[in-house]
Amino acid sequence: MVASISKADWENFRAVGRVPPSIREVVLQSWKRSSRLAMASPKHAPLLGPDDLHATRTHARRLRQAAHAALSKADFLLRQSGNMMLLCDQDCVVLDAVGDSDTISRGRENHLHLGGKWSESAIGTNAIGTAIHLGRSVQVDGPEHFCEEIQRWNCAASPVKDPGTGQLLGVVNISWSAGQKQPGSTALSSAFALQVESELAHRLAQDRQLLLQYLHQRRMSEPVLLLDRTGAEIFSSESFAGLPDLSQALAELRHRLPQLIERGADHVAEALAGHLPDAALDVIEPRADAIGLVISLKSPSRRRRAETLDLAQLSRTGATMAELVAQAQRLLETSLPILIEGETGTGKATLARAMHEATRTMRDAPSHGPSRFTMLECALLSDEGLREDMARDGLAFDGGTLCLDSPGRASPAVQKLLLSVIETAERAGCRVITLASRSLFQMMQDGSLHRELYYRIAGARLTIPPLRERPDEIPLYLHAILARHRRENGGRELRLTAAAMAVLRAHSWPGNLREMQNLVSALSALSRSALIDARDLPPEIARPEGGAPGREDSLLDVEKTEIIAALDATAGNMTEAARRLGIARSTLYLKLEAYGITRPRSKP
Repeated sequence: MVASISKADWENFRAVGRVPPSIREVVLQSWKRSSRLAMASPKHAPLLGPDDLHATRTHARRLRQAAHAALSKADFLLRQSGNMMLLCDQDCVVLDAVGDSDTISRGRENHLHLGGKWSESAIGTNAIGTAIHLGRSVQVDGPEHFCEEIQRWNCAASPVKDPGTGQLLGVVNISWSAGQKQPGSTALSSAFALQVESELAHRLAQDRQLLLQYLHQRRMSEPVLLLDRTGAEIFSSESFAGLPDLSQALAELRHRLPQLIERGADHVAEALAGHLPDAALDVIEPRADAIGLVISLKSPSRRRRAETLDLAQLSRTGATMAELVAQAQRLLETSLPILIEGETGTGKATLARAMHEATRTMRDAPSHGPSRFTMLECALLSDEGLREDMARDGLAFDGGTLCLDSPGRASPAVQKLLLSVIETAERAGCRVITLASRSLFQMMQDGSLHRELYYRIAGARLTIPPLRERPDEIPLYLHAILARHRRENGGRELRLTAAAMAVLRAHSWPGNLREMQNLVSALSALSRSALIDARDLPPEIARPEGGAPGREDSLLDVEKTEIIAALDATAGNMTEAARRLGIARSTLYLKLEAYGITRPRSKP
């Protein structure tokens, strides 16, 4: 393939906007997109720093693993050919580079190597960014590139899509020096992209087989639903399918699962906690990556109606919350957007849901009617995914509550789109509540939060102080969480001795209510008695800082040593470590939490 234009055509377009008659339409449209950016003509693409590149490559490990065989073959075929092959993620970041060593070396001058970000918005028309934008194969030669310094290259890129979801994962790109004819380069990049997709499909099929084996080994008698990493149903018991009031919650869960599962089992478990109150969610992680989710409904004797704390209950937890609830109730009489700030685990989402329920009561909304509570976890949103949701009514509002979680952690592009989402929600009569663990005002001041977005969401502000600033309320919260844990899990009623309560009141609770909830779950699983004494508490809570262990800790220390040894022997494989210890994997998670052991990652 030869460039459809000359250098003079490019110069005329950049100078006076004259469109060359012979230009290909795909190049012209990309030039127009690049022109709207009012760019100068950078000599190289932006380059990620070492830490960001490491995090990006780790996040894309599934794509990189699936591409390993294809890249190895390309590395052999392209040596001394003047060509190099690049694997890029959906954000146009170069993850791996193989092929001719001299070409790879020359690519560094333009950051056409590891860590370079080749989006159209960053460097204008180029095969990587344009293929990502269009979702199809593209070749861009010499003067067809929008930036002059990049015209020394010819490039052909083909997309790699997830065979389970159709989601664009990245591209395979071939680059070589401009002026050299390389017929079939687009076909070659497409062939290698198809090889990567084939490997992804093969791994997905293997994962589904592992999920079925897991379910068979569990021999679960309760209603169960098995989902793979894409959210697709692998197995569903008839009793599960026949239960009412699950369709909407399951649809939302399946929609969120593919993106959440890329971030690891812990993130899935945390993000989906409480999504299905009458169900247990078990993330399946036989290797370093999570591969699916088992949803099992509690037996009839343990099932209960989903409970949401109301404002009256929250106000009874202490003087601080009583004043905060009073402020919240006054704000509910207005249409102001509300910002709830506080450290992680202070109960921001609980307060937001309680305010939503109070609004439903004020409107006399039917218990099974409209007025949904829609949570958007802004840090997980992509501008492409958010645009798709907005285009296909995936964000239809019904006058309920739109809750934005951590908008300051969203990308600048997503923050701009959130302005449109808020406007749509408010037109539908939605109340907008925003949650933030950091000061959004400060983030707006330092430029990490869009100024207009801040003033749209911070109509009124509620601040939940951390537990360490309200020690008198700690016993009230503990008793409430202990009672709720017993109701929800059908377990024994744990009681705290005066000594244990004194230790817990003195604890700083850096994780706030979330840490407290985790502690109660761990004590329920680990304690041999329903009466919890100070010595039954985890070491980081029971011992003063810098204190030495006493004799009463000896049995616990032995168990802790055994757990660490099992994890070392299995290279961090949680399933195998639990098997060696003779306990369930879920129990092992709780023990790690109780003993303050950092969970290792198994090697890929």
